[in-house]
Amino acid sequence: MMHISEKHLEEFVTACYRVASYGLVRSSSGNLSCRVSEEHLLITATRSWMGELTRDQIAICRISDGAVLNEKKPSAENGFHFGILHERSDVNVVLHFQSPCATAVACSGRDYNNFSIQFLSQSAIDYLRSMYLKS
Repeated sequence: MMHISEKHLEEFVTACYRVASYGLVRSSSGNLSCRVSEEHLLITATRSWMGELTRDQIAICRISDGAVLNEKKPSAENGFHFGILHERSDVNVVLHFQSPCATAVACSGRDYNNFSIQFLSQSAIDYLRSMYLKS
């Protein structure tokens, strides 16, 4: 198994806490992955809560085939994460979450033929800027 530095693990847990602190996730409704090398990624384990994540809830996987390298079951949406990081070498982080508004719409029972909401809270915009527009 590839050795993952303590720094990578600590930064990943901190990023999960930050996402949760902005209210972007509720309970286990979101997941995060991060490329740590050309061939490896960290991803939240299934049933983990980003606001309470521990290092024991991080799966280490190979990007090319999704193989789990540390016996932790990755998020149920792992294929989504592997696919993006495999196909897009310019992408290093994938954040997948269901906002409370999107969850409410999904639970409404209505059949929407074409429904789109494009909204980011100011805290989400500030977070994304801080992560990707570092000087």
